[in-house]
Amino acid sequence: MRGAGPARRCTLAAGLVTALLATAGGSAQAALPPGHAAFAGSGSIYYNNSPHWVRAQGAAISFGISPDRRRIIDFYGTYTYYCGGGSSYVKARYITISRQGTFRYDFNVPDRAANGHVYGRVYVSIYGHFLHGGKRAEVDYLVDVVQPDRESIGGHHSRVKHPYSPRQPLALGCASWVRGSAHAR
Repeated sequence: MRGAGPARRCTLAAGLVTALLATAGGSAQAALPPGHAAFAGSGSIYYNNSPHWVRAQGAAISFGISPDRRRIIDFYGTYTYYCGGGSSYVKARYITISRQGTFRYDFNVPDRAANGHVYGRVYVSIYGHFLHGGKRAEVDYLVDVVQPDRESIGGHHSRVKHPYSPRQPLALGCASWVRGSAHAR
């Protein structure tokens, strides 16, 4: 270190602090969950009936983990909605978990009335990641009901460009977004 001036020592010290912070943050990084684990938790529901997401009430979240730790099994999440006023749930049998401990599953189904008439589509996105050695999961799910033959929030017919994205609330149909966490029991 001969000839190192104050600027060089400062650079080395900053590099060491950065390396220590990266190592210390490792416990909060994504991780795989334990096999056979059961997770339960809750979240907050947000509605898109204004220019910004509006917080409503709470939701329940539960799911299991496959023995090989590669899939979420039997995902179940509740939510309420403001258009028509009611409550429902989201279910997914299997969701793949990446090696980094993240997951995402997008799907859509017809929006049917009790008489079988199809009004549009329901777009669902379930995503998140595992933290704290895989014992905690941050979970989001977005339910976007798009009905082209009905008036949407802004007074125009619902034509949603990105039905799986919560970035522009008023660009969606009738949407509920749940943001929460679940813990291994």
